[in-house]
Amino acid sequence: MSELGWYYDHKGKRTIKETVEGAGLPKKTYYVNKYFNKEGTTDKRFFYVGDLKVMTDTDSNQKYHHEDHLTGMSVDTDSLGNLAQLQDYYPFGDVRIDDLVSGEDNDYKFTGKEKDDETGLY
Repeated sequence: MSELGWYYDHKGKRTIKETVEGAGLPKKTYYVNKYFNKEGTTDKRFFYVGDLKVMTDTDSNQKYHHEDHLTGMSVDTDSLGNLAQLQDYYPFGDVRIDDLVSGEDNDYKFTGKEKDDETGLY
């Protein structure tokens, strides 16, 4: 893979994201549908109640999401109800608090959208 990039389908929905990890190794993320992503070698399964995302299940853990008034993830808990991550934002999405207590960082932050580390945009 010589070129990194983002790929979209005919409806404008992202299907693949190619990035470079810290060690300079390429990483591909496949966005299969709203219920499943494959990030490198990690499978991520998303569970919904209606349109509300309530849980993310990966190979190593489960994380339950508690949304704020803008449908962004503000609190994540583990399967025992313990705090896993606390997030809060200034207006327009600047991060005010992002405390990862345990588990994996939640990719979906302000207004429930994925943040691209490469661009800094949601």
